[in-house]
Amino acid sequence: MTKVEILYFEGCPNVDLAMERVQQALREEGLQAAVILVPVTDLERAQSLHFLGSPTIRINGLDVEPAARRGTQFGFVCRTYVNESGREGCPSVEMIRRTLREAASVESADRAPEPSQAAQRASPAPVPTGRGQWLLAAGSIAGAILASLCCIGPVLLVLFGVSLAGAGVFSGARPYLLAIAFSLLAIALYRSYRSAAACQAGETCAPGGLRRQRRMLWAALALVVLLAAFPYYGGALTARLVARSNAKQESSQSAASLQHAVFRVEGMDCPSCAQLLERTLREIPGVQKAAVSFELKRAELDYDPGRTAMEEIQKTVEAAGYRLLPQERRI
Repeated sequence: MTKVEILYFEGCPNVDLAMERVQQALREEGLQAAVILVPVTDLERAQSLHFLGSPTIRINGLDVEPAARRGTQFGFVCRTYVNESGREGCPSVEMIRRTLREAASVESADRAPEPSQAAQRASPAPVPTGRGQWLLAAGSIAGAILASLCCIGPVLLVLFGVSLAGAGVFSGARPYLLAIAFSLLAIALYRSYRSAAACQAGETCAPGGLRRQRRMLWAALALVVLLAAFPYYGGALTARLVARSNAKQESSQSAASLQHAVFRVEGMDCPSCAQLLERTLREIPGVQKAAVSFELKRAELDYDPGRTAMEEIQKTVEAAGYRLLPQERRI
């Protein structure tokens, strides 16, 4: 007796149409057959069943699409067919009828042919779809983080209560890193939207996987944009953190023993850098007060010359990646 198997996974939009066309082909051929629905629940089962995509129709073990019988791209995916009217997600009635007639002429119609051991050894292991897309997205996010490190770094370091040497080391490369980040995402998105049109006869497509990839890529794009814009909103965040930290460092020194100095600052690339420099100055022993303005490129501080020399202050600031140029000094 003819055996018809319809292999599918839950949620496939074409499995009902496949069942209808199988029944119609049987009626037109005047045959009776056991039609068996075979659910494919995961990738491991798909590989064990040599599943070419949902729906896959086999008649006495013969795939209804002759060109696909040697396929090795087994996976948990959807499938397309080249019919008389064009590409569809289900084989035509005529394609099913041809396979019914072919199966009837096979001497051992009650046993589905198994692939030979040599064929199994020659079959390449399936390559997980989307691996390249994940790598492109990860590279893009990494590039955006590096591009914004000069301003994200101060916030993280203020949170952990340490100073940053060379916080602006990536600032010069920022435009190039951002260009790389957005280029990688553009390539990944282009490939994702083009891949659905790249299926050929007997090959498989994975619309569910593509949807997941696209959601991931758009989320990565949002994160990259957020990181790229950090210099425009990071200053306010860092200012709050520094102000809270400075409140704990107020000294009881006498104002009469302090000297006041004003400097021009070189090396600041964003408001967060100013906040970090202010914190660095306040942590120097003997410095009572410090205020740094990113807009004015200026630093003011009150310090006790008996506890620290101006040369020590200059060295500490230079070690953090900035430079103080005396602008005005008064007692």
